[in-house]
Order: sequence, then structure tokens, then C-alpha cells
Amino acid sequence: MGRRKNDELAGAALLVLPLLLLFVVLRGLWLLGCRVIVYYRFREPAYRERQCAMLKGINIAAMSPVAFEHHCAAVLKTQGWMCKMTRTSGDFGVDVIAECQSVRVVSQVKKWQAPVNLSAVQEVAAGAPMYKAGVAAVVSVSSYAPSAVRLARANRVLLLSYEDLFDFTRQVPSSLR
Repeated sequence: MGRRKNDELAGAALLVLPLLLLFVVLRGLWLLGCRVIVYYRFREPAYRERQCAMLKGINIAAMSPVAFEHHCAAVLKTQGWMCKMTRTSGDFGVDVIAECQSVRVVSQVKKWQAPVNLSAVQEVAAGAPMYKAGVAAVVSVSSYAPSAVRLARANRVLLLSYEDLFDFTRQVPSSLR
């Protein structure tokens, strides 16, 4: 009697396991399909232009520095860059990690009223190897101090204005694209 019950359970398990495996595979394919659709939608030029126009109209003066970092990442996403935010502390001077076509860019985002000094350039230049990035950039709503410009040239760090983000792909050196 006990052996017969074990045989029935084994038979039921043989029926359920293939169905479970089929469910897992189909669900994985469905999730992959959703990601592909979302990815291509972001790459559609008309969609990206509408998103950029919408983001240009946002009042950045009222944003907190952290909200401004998220906003900058959103601007990059509209141009087809995959973006990831770092922690607010212990991030090696990197706020946003952006990737597109195997190019990784790390950026330090500054919402300062005064000119950005060389510490921002030092931090992002030091943080780039930690994130295995080929390009480092500082994004600011204000200007840059002359010492920051000299250090950025020496370390090949891009110094970008907020407006440059809306044409970010052209700002990245063509040798890395």
C-alpha cells in the first residue's frame, strides 16, 4: 500500500515538473520581450524628442541636489543611455553611471551657484577606474573654476553644462563611441 502511494506521488511529480519548467521559461521570455519593447521605445527618435522637450521645461532651480541628479539621469535615459544612480555617500565621487553601446560614462553632478572647483574633477577622475568607466564627466548648472578646467584637460574629464546633457552622445569623444 505504501509503495503504491509513493508511485502515485512520483507520477504526479513527473507531470508537474515539466509544466513548472514550461511556465518558468515562458515567463522569462515574456519578461525579456517586455524589456526589448521598452528598450526600443526609448530608442525611437520621435519618442526621445518628446521626452527631451518635456524634461527641458522642468524648473531645475526648485530641485534638491539629489533630485537634480535623478533628473540628469532621466535626461540621459531619453537619449538611449542606461543609467544607474550611486549611493549618496561612499560613491567614490560618482553620482550617475551611464552606459550605451559598451561605453560607460561616470559623472559627478553639481547644482552649485558658485563655480565648480577642482575637487569635483578630482573625485570623478578618481572614481572612474572604480566603476571601469572609459569616460568621466562633471555636469553643472554653473561655470567652472580655471583650476578645474586645467585639471579636467590633464585627466581627460569632460566638463559639461546642464544643457549639454540634451546632446550628450555628441559630447562623448567619438573614439569611444
